[in-house]
Amino acid sequence: MTKLTGHGVSPGVAVGRAVVAVREARHVRYRLATSGVDRERQRLRAARERTRVELEEISSRVSRTVGPAQAAIFAAQLLMLDDPLFVRRADELIRAERINGDWALERAIAELHQVFAREGDAWLRERVADLADVGGRLRRNLRPGSDPLADLVQELEPPLILVADELPPSVAAQLDWTRVRGLVCDIGSPTHHTVILVRSLGIPTVIGLGGAT
Repeated sequence: MTKLTGHGVSPGVAVGRAVVAVREARHVRYRLATSGVDRERQRLRAARERTRVELEEISSRVSRTVGPAQAAIFAAQLLMLDDPLFVRRADELIRAERINGDWALERAIAELHQVFAREGDAWLRERVADLADVGGRLRRNLRPGSDPLADLVQELEPPLILVADELPPSVAAQLDWTRVRGLVCDIGSPTHHTVILVRSLGIPTVIGLGGAT
């Protein structure tokens, strides 16, 4: 039997079938023909609006079911969509360098990471996770489709224990936590927004296991 050690951040005991989820970052990079630049910029704008609608729905649902304090996590993510250094910067990169939307978002996120790292502020460092969450949702919405993890949770017989390398808060907010009774993550911190959310739901959670997945 393998024993794993981590940090308990939400108390309780849960037993269930383990569901292992690894969210691989797949970036598609290519140069655009001049004729394709405007179309790609439109795809990015459409992805931003889909993301906005999704985050508004998530914020509203979390406010009703968990509380307004937890919903504020997603209100902050909504503000990121209008940050001139984020989506607007990606749009600028598409126009100026004729790169595709996924690549442009990757570049814009990397630049913002550098800005946050230079500040040396712990609160800003925590926002890096939010930035990655919003960026991942934007990239998925460039090629919209359902989230496979949320679908899988609905298909499997509960109770379930979710074992993840990482779990962005906007993904966590869309899971059915009446079916998922415990959470284990390779990474994370006690102040990570996903941890705050699942703690509010009373879901036993252990983070920092390193190699659980």
